[in-house]
Amino acid sequence: MLNPQYKQYQEYGVDADGKVTHAGVVNAPRMSQRIAKRIQHKWQIWRVQYLSENPGDYPLRNTKPTKVLVIWPLFEKEKKQVFQI
Repeated sequence: MLNPQYKQYQEYGVDADGKVTHAGVVNAPRMSQRIAKRIQHKWQIWRVQYLSENPGDYPLRNTKPTKVLVIWPLFEKEKKQVFQI
């Protein structure tokens, strides 16, 4: 169950060309540059682990480095924040 102090955020990782590298929903008490960097760090760890267990079966074809995270509270896109990674 979601901690009542946490909110759900929609997040998109974007490369230097503006193409999506990853997307998902994350839970956090608030959003900040530090939390955005932690989300990106966890994504990178997951990507390495997934590729080692499933070589050649990467579900998202864009493998360029993520440069920006665009994040907003779920269903509140007008509150989006952009973080340089």
